[in-house]
Amino acid sequence: MWSAPRSLSTVLLYSFAQHSQCAYFDEPFLLSYLKKYNPLGLEGASQYFNSDLADSEVRYASLFLPTPGKPFRYVKNMAFQWIGMNDSWQDSMIHGFLIREPKKMIASS
Repeated sequence: MWSAPRSLSTVLLYSFAQHSQCAYFDEPFLLSYLKKYNPLGLEGASQYFNSDLADSEVRYASLFLPTPGKPFRYVKNMAFQWIGMNDSWQDSMIHGFLIREPKKMIASS
């Protein structure tokens, strides 16, 4: 599921999280993005940059690890976090895009 900020994507993620057969992932590639770009110069984020959580290949592989009793996966990620990443594996997935009416997005910020 690809989303933009302020698109209610987290609400949808929590809905899928309630389903007993669904494993869910909230922005698994955020640290990879921050490690490469750190656009906000976030203090304290660098302590995580050397962990597996910041390795996009490890994070990608973790999305497909078997989870007993959970045959479905729901991955919410912001599209901009893919800048500069190898995305060739995406062809094997079904994608959804959350697009919210711009006036509502602006009013909610």
